[in-house]
Amino acid sequence: MKFIKSFLIFSLFSFTLSAQIISPDLRKHILEAREQQNHIQLAKYFLGKPYVAFALTKENPEQLITDLSGFDCVTLFDNVFALYTSKGIDSSYINQLIKVRYFHPGRITYENRNHYFSSTIQKLEKSGYLSQVRESKFEVSSPKSLDVLSEHLKKHRYQISIDSIEHMEKQFSNAHLNYFPTKSIPKISHLIQEGDLVLFVTNNKNMDYHHVGFLVKKGKNWHVLHASQQYKKVIVSPESLEEYMHKHSSFPGIQIYHLNLP
Repeated sequence: MKFIKSFLIFSLFSFTLSAQIISPDLRKHILEAREQQNHIQLAKYFLGKPYVAFALTKENPEQLITDLSGFDCVTLFDNVFALYTSKGIDSSYINQLIKVRYFHPGRITYENRNHYFSSTIQKLEKSGYLSQVRESKFEVSSPKSLDVLSEHLKKHRYQISIDSIEHMEKQFSNAHLNYFPTKSIPKISHLIQEGDLVLFVTNNKNMDYHHVGFLVKKGKNWHVLHASQQYKKVIVSPESLEEYMHKHSSFPGIQIYHLNLP
């Protein structure tokens, strides 16, 4: 085990030395965003980048993907988080990406990746990076029993421990998600802050969330900055958050989190 951990550290260190990940232009934007304490300014740097589905490895050996040329909704979030907190330093970016993408730092395996966003949320809440926006009188609760991933993997012969995946799923099963239903969005709009994380709850009882993005204000309305599968690129949604929800009936509601970034 010590050998494997040392090998991982050595490999990541060697990777950092051999290839520049953060370009000078991106580093400039990171530092400007940090100076203004505005991570959305950094997120907007990636507007227009292509939507890339299934960008991460599908089995072991797991690879730490640091591709900044395209994103899905989750990799947009974890890269913005990692880049902003890295201060523009490659080695720090790698460490921060591992922190947000994997449940246990230093274990770069498929089974240790945060496949359910509930896992990411739990970790970042404990670290103080996220705090959920709550208003109980406008919330509803939905039970979840997560097993979508393990059921999918059983149909394939990937180099993955299904038992480990099922063990991870049990940690988040039989939990209740408290969220704001679509009809409540106008009533909680005043609680939202620029750059808040919005999680779109799915009506599938075996999944937690279907999509994730950042909230930005245009005029009087909130819009979603996200990697859009529909538009095939990173965009700010042309429709308001409420209109977006009405277009997606499979999303019964949302959770909102403030980002507490340094």
